Amino acid sequence: MPKIHCLKRMGKPILLLVIFTVAACSEDTKPSIKPIGPLAVDVGPIICGFENICDERSALDFCLHHYIDESWITQTSNDSRLRAAQQAECLATAEDCDDYRACVYTSQTCTETRCDGALAKNCQRSGLETTMDCAAQGLECVLVGPVGSEYMAKCGVPGATCDGQPELRCEGDNFLWCPGDAPTSPSVQNCSVQGKICNGVFCGEDGTCEDGVSCSADKSVMTYCIGGKPSSYLCKEIGPDFVCDETTGRCVTNAPSAACGPDGDTSHCDGDFAMICLHGFEVRVDCSLAGGTCVHDVNTRCVPR
Repeated sequence: MPKIHCLKRMGKPILLLVIFTVAACSEDTKPSIKPIGPLAVDVGPIICGFENICDERSALDFCLHHYIDESWITQTSNDSRLRAAQQAECLATAEDCDDYRACVYTSQTCTETRCDGALAKNCQRSGLETTMDCAAQGLECVLVGPVGSEYMAKCGVPGATCDGQPELRCEGDNFLWCPGDAPTSPSVQNCSVQGKICNGVFCGEDGTCEDGVSCSADKSVMTYCIGGKPSSYLCKEIGPDFVCDETTGRCVTNAPSAACGPDGDTSHCDGDFAMICLHGFEVRVDCSLAGGTCVHDVNTRCVPR
């Protein structure tokens, strides 16, 4: 039987997603890895259930895929993951969409994109404000766009630019990435916050390796090797039962669901619960937590009751 992770909310169980991602390791010697947290299994379902109803965003399975993707460990910033955990904790006592917006947005009336010290504040199309704490990432708040017409506040390094610079580079502990279609301001990660170093390819470890994916002997850690440089991740940061699988090149659970067969999507409703199959694993999302119920037609989703 698959293991379902639960929290209690006012005597009512909150069923949480079993997420799987790619985590890290090399041969028989595990690298020293600083756990980042929170576990992906503890945030995705409750956030997606509320978002599906209150923001009327895309399909529920699409939202859940955002959390089960390998980028949860390999690319999502520490601050973004911690904010997701804080939002999920706040939503555990939410009763309606007003509570949801109070948990997710820092202001109901956003007037301008700006830096407030180390806080990056951005206005959404709905007029609500989101805030990212750049200091938690070991970075500063920077504005992107022409002076007086800035269109985004983000975490980065003041003065850093992509103009005339390589796509990937290190500046001290910071890893800077300038994709081909990037604005003039690069994406930045402070590797030291993750307990890693900038090795010129990403935040990872020192040394060299053969490109590909490898697992530690006990399967607890997965290592990506790109461009001859390694970066390792703990599979249990996805969920306590997740281990490294070299065949698929990702972290997988030891408890696959018999309800999700190989013959395609078997997602369905079970009362107020949306039962979503993702790569053979069944995720239970309680739509009633946001005052909704489950509907299955074109897809399975949460809707207002």
